[in-house]
Amino acid sequence: WMGWLGVRLHRGALQAEGCVDVIRADLRMARRQMEHLQIYPQTQQPPLFGHPQEAARLRQELAARDAELAAVKESEALAYTQHAAKLASLQKAMNEYAATAVSEAEERAADAEARLSRQEEELREAAEGADHLSGRVVALGGRVAKLEAELAAAAQREAGLRANLEAAARAAEERRAADAEVPESPQRDGGALDGAASAAVATATPAATEPSPRDAPVLDAAAAASLSTLLSAAVRQRLPAVRVALGPSRKDPALGVPLAAWLVSESLIVWAGGWAPQQLGLAAEAVQGTILTTAAAGGLTAQAYWLASTLAIGALLKMRTIGRKEGALLLRLGDELIGFGALHECLAGAIADTLPVTVGVLLSDQAKRSARRRGPAPNGSPAVTPPPGSPGWSPGAGAQSWQALLGALTNVVETLRGEGVPPPAVRALAAACLRFVDAELLNALLLRRDCCSVSAARVLLAGLAELRGWAAYLGPEWCPGRETAAAALERVAQAARYLVQGKDDCVRKAHRGVPILADLGRLCPSLTLQQVYRLTEHQHDDWIAGAGLGSQNMVLLETLQRLMASQPSMADGDSGAEWDREDEEENLLVEPMEAFQLPRRALTEAARCFVQAAQRPDSVLDAPVPSGPALLDLIDQACRESDGLPQVLRSSAEFPFLQSR
Repeated sequence: WMGWLGVRLHRGALQAEGCVDVIRADLRMARRQMEHLQIYPQTQQPPLFGHPQEAARLRQELAARDAELAAVKESEALAYTQHAAKLASLQKAMNEYAATAVSEAEERAADAEARLSRQEEELREAAEGADHLSGRVVALGGRVAKLEAELAAAAQREAGLRANLEAAARAAEERRAADAEVPESPQRDGGALDGAASAAVATATPAATEPSPRDAPVLDAAAAASLSTLLSAAVRQRLPAVRVALGPSRKDPALGVPLAAWLVSESLIVWAGGWAPQQLGLAAEAVQGTILTTAAAGGLTAQAYWLASTLAIGALLKMRTIGRKEGALLLRLGDELIGFGALHECLAGAIADTLPVTVGVLLSDQAKRSARRRGPAPNGSPAVTPPPGSPGWSPGAGAQSWQALLGALTNVVETLRGEGVPPPAVRALAAACLRFVDAELLNALLLRRDCCSVSAARVLLAGLAELRGWAAYLGPEWCPGRETAAAALERVAQAARYLVQGKDDCVRKAHRGVPILADLGRLCPSLTLQQVYRLTEHQHDDWIAGAGLGSQNMVLLETLQRLMASQPSMADGDSGAEWDREDEEENLLVEPMEAFQLPRRALTEAARCFVQAAQRPDSVLDAPVPSGPALLDLIDQACRESDGLPQVLRSSAEFPFLQSR
């Protein structure tokens, strides 16, 4: 449209210029006539008819033409002004439209870029989730295969036992048939007892005649019946958790309290008011023994459930017995249940059986080949596996070797979360799992020379990086952070770095006679000198054919022997003791199960989660979160009104606290 307007303006200007040219030509003609009249006066020319009138007429025409030329110029200037104003307004409108279009295009481009970045982030998270999920599937598949193998072995043992039992039954029948053919002994006719019966009577007689001590605690029939009912209904059976709402709306935050924990704690509190302390102690021992037996028979899921329940029992006992005269015994019982060591050991054994920590993660040929292809980083540090979803990541780049381990760790954490274990206890157990992995892998390095190759050490460093990434993926609420995870894996990480690079540095310094104790304290402060010596013996470079212990390595070993003779361990302070080769094994290996010694502080914080509700920043409650007696009353009301409460307890007169108040 603007082009069309420009063409019209151009045509108008051309027409105006044509008119001006015609007028100018007429003016030139008139001027030439006037000049002719001036050059040839009347005396020199023949007289013209009416010459003065003709001159006047020419002057009038010339004035008219001048006036017409001025009018044309004025109209041309006016048209030019109008067209220029219109062109300026159109140019302004076009600029505004272009600016608006450019801004809209930039906004659309920014939105598309943000949407693309969100999609990439979602794809990355989905890739990480799929990787972790596949790891969990691999771990569960390995666990199922192991259980199937154990089931097949148990079936074989059962078949063997049945065959032995049938053989024993046939042998017994044959003996009975042979005994039936033998004539009866006169001693039997006299009514005397046979040897087995006599032995049974002789064994039972002292027990029957021995007087029982007066101070031995016993439960009367009513107390024993109440305890048996509680154990059958609340301990041997799995009860659900009760949601304790902290506000009137369903969207308000809530607490999850195990119903079994509330029943056991309330029963013990009621019994403490009417039973003797010895009887209450017997009941507490019976409860703990039944919990331990039930948890051991139920596997990891049951043990996680009872971990949460014992923490809740201990917290409820400690909160309920404040200010009561019989509170000392219940407080001590609550502390025992919070730190239930036997249950924690049982849970640690189940977790250790679940985690597939084997030397296969170090000796995977595929992972070693991948480590050789990557090689060292430009700065000399070992290369690590790229995170899942990154451009350099591939399933064969060391990920498959650790997939089962990462999946098993995720399964353990998810099982604990699903059974209601509070976050502090889950974080403590996740850190314990990492320490367990650290101890197992360190022992593998110390015991097997084939695990101490350069390729295996690089694979180990890549796997440790994946473990730290796993901790960051699960988040700080349920898993320790990167720093805590790195601290839990520091011993095996220091050993791997020593095998990759630190040992060569120490070899060069020892060959030149430079002291290496300070370097060892900087490279591997968490390892003992015995462990460093064993790693030095086992380290070999499988990248270079024929590489082995040379004269320089022997110099380093001799230097380490002298250091051990004067200072047994960098981690111990007994610098004056003599090093003995026989004591090397005692300071060499690490006990993996010691990693599951849960700190008391973490257990106390976990137990507090059942009786204290923290005010969250995103909470929708207008009033403060209930605490203290008000929160305990809410817990009592929710548990009494729960549909999961066993009917045998609700209808029993031995548990009056279950009735509505």
